Amino acid sequence: MKQPRLKRRPSMSELPMLTIHPAGAGSGKTYKIQKTLGEWVKEGKVAPEKIVAVTYTETAAAELVGRIREELVQEGMLDEAFRLESAYISTIHGFGRRILQEFAFDAGISPTLRKISKDEETMLAGKVLAGSPSAVGLMETLEEDGYGFNFGTKATAEDGFRKRLLNITDQLRSLSGATSPEWLEERTGKKIADVYGGIEDAETLKAALLRAVENTLEAFPLDISNTYDLKAGPKKKVWNNYRLLKRASRSTTLDTDWKLWHKLSQLHFYKKDEPLPKDYNDHIVKVIATAERLVYHPGPLADAQEHAARLLRAAGETLAGYEKEKGKRGLLDFMDMLSISYRLFKEHPEVLALFRRRMECLVVDEFQDTSPLQFSLVWSLRKTEPTVPAIVVGDVKQAIMGFQNADERLLAEMSNKYPTSPLEGNWRSSPELMRWINQVGGAMFHEGYTALEAKAEFRSTMKPLEIIAAAEPLKEAAWASYTVNRIQELIATKQQVWDKKLNVHRDIRGGDIAIICYKNKRLTFYAEALRKAGIRCRLEEEGWLDSRIVQLAWHCLAYVADPGDRHAALYLASTELGTGSLQSALTGLMERGAVGDRILEKLEGVAERPKDRTVDAILDDIVTTLDLYGTIAGWPDGAEARADLLKLQDECIQFMTSSREALSSGGYYGSGIKTFLAWLKAKMEATDSAGRENNTRPSPSIIDEEAVQLMTWHKSKGGEWPVVAVCGMDDGEFPRLPNTKVDYDDFSDLDTIMDHAWVRIHPKFHSKEKSDTFVEDLKPESHENSKRLLYVALTRAREKVILEWPEYLPKTKGKWQGTYWAEFCRAAKAEVTPTGMSIEGMEFSCPVSTITLKTGIEIEAASTESSLPVFGRRAIRRSTMPETLTPEAVRPSSLHNDSGAAGTPREDIQYGNGFSIDIPGVDDPMEKGKILHRAFELLSGHPEREELLAGAFEGLLAPGQLKPVYEAVRAFDSWLGSRFTAITRHAELPLLALDASGSVVAGFTDLVVETEDALWIVDHKSDQVKTDELLEERFNIYLPQLRCYADALAAARPDKPVKGLMLNWVSFGRVSVVQYSTK
Repeated sequence: MKQPRLKRRPSMSELPMLTIHPAGAGSGKTYKIQKTLGEWVKEGKVAPEKIVAVTYTETAAAELVGRIREELVQEGMLDEAFRLESAYISTIHGFGRRILQEFAFDAGISPTLRKISKDEETMLAGKVLAGSPSAVGLMETLEEDGYGFNFGTKATAEDGFRKRLLNITDQLRSLSGATSPEWLEERTGKKIADVYGGIEDAETLKAALLRAVENTLEAFPLDISNTYDLKAGPKKKVWNNYRLLKRASRSTTLDTDWKLWHKLSQLHFYKKDEPLPKDYNDHIVKVIATAERLVYHPGPLADAQEHAARLLRAAGETLAGYEKEKGKRGLLDFMDMLSISYRLFKEHPEVLALFRRRMECLVVDEFQDTSPLQFSLVWSLRKTEPTVPAIVVGDVKQAIMGFQNADERLLAEMSNKYPTSPLEGNWRSSPELMRWINQVGGAMFHEGYTALEAKAEFRSTMKPLEIIAAAEPLKEAAWASYTVNRIQELIATKQQVWDKKLNVHRDIRGGDIAIICYKNKRLTFYAEALRKAGIRCRLEEEGWLDSRIVQLAWHCLAYVADPGDRHAALYLASTELGTGSLQSALTGLMERGAVGDRILEKLEGVAERPKDRTVDAILDDIVTTLDLYGTIAGWPDGAEARADLLKLQDECIQFMTSSREALSSGGYYGSGIKTFLAWLKAKMEATDSAGRENNTRPSPSIIDEEAVQLMTWHKSKGGEWPVVAVCGMDDGEFPRLPNTKVDYDDFSDLDTIMDHAWVRIHPKFHSKEKSDTFVEDLKPESHENSKRLLYVALTRAREKVILEWPEYLPKTKGKWQGTYWAEFCRAAKAEVTPTGMSIEGMEFSCPVSTITLKTGIEIEAASTESSLPVFGRRAIRRSTMPETLTPEAVRPSSLHNDSGAAGTPREDIQYGNGFSIDIPGVDDPMEKGKILHRAFELLSGHPEREELLAGAFEGLLAPGQLKPVYEAVRAFDSWLGSRFTAITRHAELPLLALDASGSVVAGFTDLVVETEDALWIVDHKSDQVKTDELLEERFNIYLPQLRCYADALAAARPDKPVKGLMLNWVSFGRVSVVQYSTK
């Protein structure tokens, strides 16, 4: 290790005040940040604990801290390396959370805020929506406002409205109250009017249409659909013409019914060789022509503006109610971490000044994915003097997080205002591949692209580009078959890739390859093809809850919760864990009234164990009893099944550690198995706060060098692989209405950008022509988004890009112009040539495989003769279990004696009459036990606290139910006082000790009674021990738990012996006492 440097006092004045690094893909931006900060710390210009660095992910933050710390340790600067732990290096949300923790009282919030759960979020959203007058008013006119049932998603009109309103509410939250509601409505309405275009006089337009309708009805006053010889289809259309004309003839209908105007513009008429009178067609054509003037009618514009204003008002009311309800409950969400921190610095300059003294530099990574609210929060740190040095790193070409309110115009504006220092090297891709990437980037972004010099010090042995072209339309599965077949060939022929870590060429492995698609759903086709080819893959697939092992464990839990559950019994008996078939199980049920199976007998044994076990403990019992991990180890997909089962166990723990208030907010009462299963099902059907599916299957391993990585283009950002297959080019970004987005009028003053924020709303109209006008207004933005996402996808490879090329698209009737293939052809002037590919006239020689079929290729199935890989649980050889094993940790509450007799003399003493309480809404014995435990904890030894009990159990116990609780505790205390002369009582005493085997013992004793010469342990139990036999059984079960507590206490208190153990059967006013000895 080097000797420590002599350090001088930090001097921020010696550092550049603002450095902007435009950083293209693979240009080494993380390395640049690391080296710059490391040098500043080593040179004494910046104190390590005073670094504020905002990164895009927690992983990036941890990597940055690790790299800087490593440099400091190598320089012998151990103190600086230690102080780096106090630096503000995190994601933007982590930064905001830390600000709120350190300045909670200044922000007027509780320092013990809790993150809101999904259940609470859903409950509060429903509550505040119901309390919003504007939202209630909008709910009454859903059909008129264009909301209807969605046959694709099965969402009702109410669901669609609610989703849209909550989306706008979230967007308002991102404005952090910077602009007034009146200005928002005015600005949004003005944008709608600007896009809508010219309008004409409403009365004139209505009169013209009404006149055309009346003239038609005057000429044809009756329905003529049955008068002429028409086929069924045309006959129905002519009848529908008459029905619509009659509706339109009413005096006021055409004043507001824009849907009717649109339908009139779609009336049916015959162009030639029809049996209808010519003048009928003439009249209908006249009605159509006048109805098409709807595009110039001011009515739809006024309605759209009014609906937008009402949406904004409803969103404002919803937001205000939501914030109020969260505040009352002490809850916090991700947006609060930013918005409250921003307002704190803005409204309390003294807090900002105090924090400024804690920082000496500012770094913002991935700046192109920063939202104006995030930017305003970190930019406020530079507003006051003296200005701190700042480093901004980002790439407009990789700005793909617009759906999270990020705005690349921030980086563009900063780059225009301040000098930039672009990173001009690429350390990722081979020189051959960089030549193509530079040409693509220059063609798509022109002067916005800086050509990167290839710095990678290796030469690839593979062709940098390969095209798989399809001359005929292909379905997703067919595309996947051809691409996977090519990957199979690369692996089979042992193509060489460069290993960055070993600095050598080696055979390609599955882990060197990534298949990336625009949509996650499409990746499942490639995963299926890879598995058929015998190639492992990594993909976040949905369907975890329906996976084989989870369904087995689910039905095991259901049966333990209710052994009378016939469905669970039939399911389990007919699986590989059972001994029969479904037919035999049904026969047994019908003939004997019971399924009867070995697995059910084992589960009944689990069910008979103590009722106060938690769900996670019960699942552990099931896993152990049925040896589930041993069973799945022999499955072909055993690794995946193991990961699925581990996730289920983790979900159990999450359920048990969740706030009971949060669960009850979602309608989940108690903590039993049935409540858990209902909670889990609802959770898996929902998405998390970031919009991700909860029901995804976990990866079977952290690192699998043989597995091809499958992910979306968005998720591939920041990743790199030797070979990348860019797939799904026939997908596209098609602007859809209605559309809402946070927008900003002015970026010229970065200090006041939030004052110019508003919500842009593009409504949908009944007139297709007018809707198309609004879609056209969104297309320029859509084209830019498509180009940037393409650039991200095409720059992930180090050595080879395999590009799917759907050249058949122009022959299709779909909206192919919006596909990524069309965008790439248009923006990069790309086309496939006889020798390869041309980009803006520059030729690149590459292999081109042209598919002329409309079907996929047959993939050779993987061999089934090979044995399963011997690693993990499969590598464990079965042998006799050692008599003694030493567990790492022991929970006393998990220790039970199932053998029967304890072999210890016991004294049973009746001290009171006992009691029974029926608690409304609480059927779970464990929950009732917790309530009674809490009562004894509060009152035992403290009769003055009786008034507190009513407050503690408000809403649970009625006043009349409290009396027997008081009397039970008094009786217990009276007996305890007559039996022992206690110095003190220790309630809920924590114990942490090592037992004789060296295992860590951790737990809480309900009560320890300390006398002059001894210690006595008391454990309160709420079991229903109605008979002496049952009391004997339960006592023997709990005795190991008491002895474990006693052993730990004896080790912790060598000054005083533990003399006895007691179980207090609170429901029966009885105590069971045994003597304790360490021998």
